[in-house]
Amino acid sequence: MTPIRVASRTVPFLLLFALASPTPGSAQLGLKGGLSFATLSNAAPDLKTRTGFAGGVALNLGRGLVVLQPEALFVRKSASREPISGEAPATVRVDNLELPLLVRLNIPLGGVTAYGLAGGLYDIVLNCDLVGGVCPSYISKHDFGVALGGGIRFSGRRGLSIEGRYTWGLKQISEISTGLDQKTRTFMILAGIGM
Repeated sequence: MTPIRVASRTVPFLLLFALASPTPGSAQLGLKGGLSFATLSNAAPDLKTRTGFAGGVALNLGRGLVVLQPEALFVRKSASREPISGEAPATVRVDNLELPLLVRLNIPLGGVTAYGLAGGLYDIVLNCDLVGGVCPSYISKHDFGVALGGGIRFSGRRGLSIEGRYTWGLKQISEISTGLDQKTRTFMILAGIGM
């Protein structure tokens, strides 16, 4: 028989997959919700961060040191614009279905578990609303990006957790060229249960 050879650079990925692979009965569903603070990578003209809502479900596929955590979240990303040349102020609200696929690293610390999160996400725009005007038709209907965060899970049957997360959109918010580098940036504070 010919021995099977595995490239050395694929070994870390195989190891991560083995560690994160769920065992039968190890999946755990949880709910989470909290606040989102959204802005753009280039906030011209005079856009300010606004607070929105974020919430949804998460699924932990495993119970070990490293687990996979797919999620489905409703995230409201908002921004306000100061009046320009006598115009009325405007507030844009974009409602997104955010679908992150995260790798979660659990670190047990006695009565609590600290954890870190990292992964990619895909955003689908559900609704765009501009208070004080009409939401531009050229706003992109989807986005993709990366997420990085961490939190603490308290021991107990209900598995209460608190986490912070920052997401970087990698796609321009406009489907036409505007000359501005405008990509979404969102910080979220979330509380969870059952994870």
